[in-house]
Amino acid sequence: DESEELVALEHLRPAWDWSRGKRCWQGVWQPERKKTPKELKAEEEAAALAKLFPVGASVEVLQREAGYAGSWFSGTVLEVAPQNPPLHIRYDEFYEDDEQTQPLTEWVRDRYVRPVPPGRAPEGWALEGLGAGDAVDLRYEDGWWEVEFIKHL
Repeated sequence: DESEELVALEHLRPAWDWSRGKRCWQGVWQPERKKTPKELKAEEEAAALAKLFPVGASVEVLQREAGYAGSWFSGTVLEVAPQNPPLHIRYDEFYEDDEQTQPLTEWVRDRYVRPVPPGRAPEGWALEGLGAGDAVDLRYEDGWWEVEFIKHL
């Protein structure tokens, strides 16, 4: 014998299944899961990174692989996500295939990414003013290499 009773909504919850060691809510409704402090921090960091490196921004990525270690190669930010590594980059000069039709993409830690420098050198900077030991970037094999200036020839 089924009966109907009018009850307040605050007295309802989804069915809780405890059978056979299963501990889950029944139906399609799922309780709202609170984010962990780690997840909240990751989201905050991703939001800050998205301001520094917005999608579409031109960047340079520090290479760590043998033969390229210490060099910076250009790319474009495709996505910023609350994960580690947080930046999805498409390279301008590296490719997935030998025909160079598919640019290489990879997820990169933010400490290996920097904005592309302004288009021209700072006012007052001149090659003639370089002295032994000055730090400069050298364009070589499609990347920028951090080097030390030795002398003018």
